[in-house]
Formats: sequence, structure tokens, C-alpha cells
Amino acid sequence: MVDFKYTEIRALEIFVYGASMGRPSISRQIAEEFRKRIASGIYPYNSFLPSERELSVEFKTSRDTIASALKDLADEGLVERSPRRGTQVLPPPTSDMSPVIGVFHNLSKYYESREGLRILEGIQDALLRTNFRHEFLVSHRGSPLNKQIYDNVLLRKKFQGVIYLEAVYFEEKIYGLHKEGFPVVVANLECDLDVPCTYVDHAQSARDAVKLLVGFGHKRIAFLGRKASICLYGEKLTGYASGLEEAGIPLDESLIGITEATDAFQAYNVTKDLLNLSDPPTAIVAARDIFAGGAVQAARDAGLTVGRDISIIGYDDVSWTQEEPFLTTFKEPCYELGATAAEMLINRIQGHKTPEKIVIESPIIIRKSAGPLLESLPSLI
Repeated sequence: MVDFKYTEIRALEIFVYGASMGRPSISRQIAEEFRKRIASGIYPYNSFLPSERELSVEFKTSRDTIASALKDLADEGLVERSPRRGTQVLPPPTSDMSPVIGVFHNLSKYYESREGLRILEGIQDALLRTNFRHEFLVSHRGSPLNKQIYDNVLLRKKFQGVIYLEAVYFEEKIYGLHKEGFPVVVANLECDLDVPCTYVDHAQSARDAVKLLVGFGHKRIAFLGRKASICLYGEKLTGYASGLEEAGIPLDESLIGITEATDAFQAYNVTKDLLNLSDPPTAIVAARDIFAGGAVQAARDAGLTVGRDISIIGYDDVSWTQEEPFLTTFKEPCYELGATAAEMLINRIQGHKTPEKIVIESPIIIRKSAGPLLESLPSLI
């Protein structure tokens, strides 16, 4: 189990030290990433970190830099380094650490999500402001732990309440806990499940994207994302269609581009097909920034200037793969989704009345990728 106060205090000390000396060194930045992985359970207590060679490949740096980062952690008592065995995560100093709140997530060294990590930060910070102890638990489909401590009966004995990061794989379990009256909250619910949660109104963000593009004079507006049965994409498509209807623009099925995976390369190929239509779109609403990245590259390869010849709007402000902050997008409120979910759970445990569902706004960030349709601009001649 994780001693979050201990880990977070050390992280804060490093942050303050780095701030006083300017930008932290590469080794200190990597050490900070290791602390976050330990705190979130990605590197569980008593587990061994990947080898220095593997870590140097992952972080694209030298083994000396990795060794320096691991030495910092060893000096803090977070890990123990052994020449033959490797680097092992140490449990915190012995104390009464009986957990009260369990936080379930599916992040690991095999699957990382910047959105998910940011949501966990919000959960952790909100819980650290209380007297509630908590334990982060990594679980995924097929995990043998699902049949052991994650059984609902045992779970109720172990915790006073639980938070789930999203609900993928756990819908039936979460719904069962809620119906039994056990305090449970989902942070960032992206499926149709009648349980307490925080969520984003994805239909509204897609509708607002269409509204902005229509205001710029666009009428051939495409949608780029995954099929409607997957997570948030059904809501995105609904909002896209609703925005067109409100503007009096007929829905054109040929302008709906669907990828088989959340992948920029697939988005690139689908966008190429859209641009090869006899009447191609002048604007694209992308369900996530990673799709927008593929669309931007396809437009550029077609000789188009994004923001002038074609407008593209994304969502999340996290999965954009290029260094330049170029994309007009709706910011996914990751931290707020987590912090609010933790506050909801604490209130429910304490018997306070709290809303069943809380929507967190996703503000738009205007950048250079969206602009007026050239044909709609007044002539200067």
C-alpha cells in the first residue's frame, strides 16, 4: 500500500528545489516520474523496476542519467538498489496504514495514459487534504486479483468506499456495489451507467465545435473518430449531428470518418479519403486530439494550409503529438474529474447529500487550426 503523504512530500521538496535552481535536470525530471509511478501503483511496493537499459530506452537518455535518478530515489528510501537483483520499490516506514478508500485503475507499465495519470493526481490531491487513508490498486481484465481482494464482498470489508478511474471492464461490479448501497464513485465516466460519477458532456463539446465552425462560414463539416458503440464516441457523434441540425445543415454520412482504433495513422488515412471526395469537407471535428494530429498531417500532405484552407478542431489538449501548441481544442478537465470524484465519495461516506452525477466543463482553447472559410471572407478588391 502507498504512503502518499510520504511520497508526495518528497515530490514537493524536489519540485521546490528545482524551482529555486531553474528548470530541474533531466535526471530529476525522470526521478519525479518514477515517484508518480510509485504513488499511483504502476510500480507497486516490493516490485522491481525495469532495468536501467530498458529505462534509458524508454526515456531516450543515457544509463548514467537513469542511474542518477534511481540514486535520488534510493537516498529518499523509496527504492533499494542491488547490483544483481536490480531496483526494488520499498514499502513506507512502518505505521498504521489501514486503508479506508480504494482507488481502482488499469494503468501500468504496459498501459499508460496521460489523461488517466492526471485524473489520479486529482484524486490523490483531494484525498490528501482529508484524514482518509487510501490505497491505489491496479486492476485489469484477466487479473487474478479480480477474483480475490476485488471481490465485492471482500472489497466492502476492506474499504469504506471506492473510486474507479473510468469504468472500463468493471461496469457490472460498480453497478452492483452502488445498488447494495456501498459508497462508490466513477471518475470520468464514459459509458451509459447509472452510478455516481464525474463526467464530461461530450455531446455538448462536439455541438459547440460545430457551432464555432458554422460561425466561421463552414458548411461541409466532417466528423473524425471511432464508432458510436465505443465509450464517448456515441455522444460525440450525437453532438455533431445535433450541431448540424441546429444550423440547418443536412447530415451527410459521407463526411463521417470512422477509425478502427484510437490511432493517428488511421485518422490520417481516413482524412485522406475525406479530402478525396468530390465535395470534400472544409472543416473537421475530431473526437480526440490524436485524431486531429492525423488529420492535420493528411491536410498538409494534400497541400492545404490548416487554419486557412481547412479548419480542424480536437478534444482533450493531451494527446496532441506535435510539439507546437497549434490545435484549437476543448481541454479535457482531467484533474478536476478526479478531485471532484474524491470529494463526492468523501461526502457520501460521511452521509452528506451529494449529486449523483457532476458534469465538469471542458473549456475551448482557440489556437491556429480553425478559422473563417476563405469563401466567406469579404473581398478586399
